[in-house]
Amino acid sequence: MSKLKPLWVLLVVLIVSIAWLYRPYPSIDSSQVAPEIRALSQPYREVVVSYFLDGGTLGVAITDSGGEELLCSIAAPDYDKLYLGAMHFSEKGAVSVADPEDSILQVLEIVRGHHEPMHQNDLAIAGVTKRVRDYARVIWRRLTGQYGY
Repeated sequence: MSKLKPLWVLLVVLIVSIAWLYRPYPSIDSSQVAPEIRALSQPYREVVVSYFLDGGTLGVAITDSGGEELLCSIAAPDYDKLYLGAMHFSEKGAVSVADPEDSILQVLEIVRGHHEPMHQNDLAIAGVTKRVRDYARVIWRRLTGQYGY
């Protein structure tokens, strides 16, 4: 019995770790998403992510099926502010979104779901979410050659 106890503990720790690693992303309350983001029609033609060297601000350009383009900026270092109308919050036309949590999650979901494996996009998502799962995706895609280099 004493030999089995460490194995059970190890098994429980392993199961809990895997469950934590693959826990679902927070749910998005679509009523709290900025109307400009909700107005985009799927499927998206193009989603482009830019990473700025000001500490990691992300710029996202989303072109919907009707050709409408929405520019977003998720400000570093805490990634808790969202600006619409420009790729960087310091650019002319950038407007801050009040209560941006669900809007940020929606933008990340669009990036995550749209693109072919791109190192830049995957790293951007991992940097914002800070989830081991997203960093593991970057490492796995790199090791399996899904980035094309």
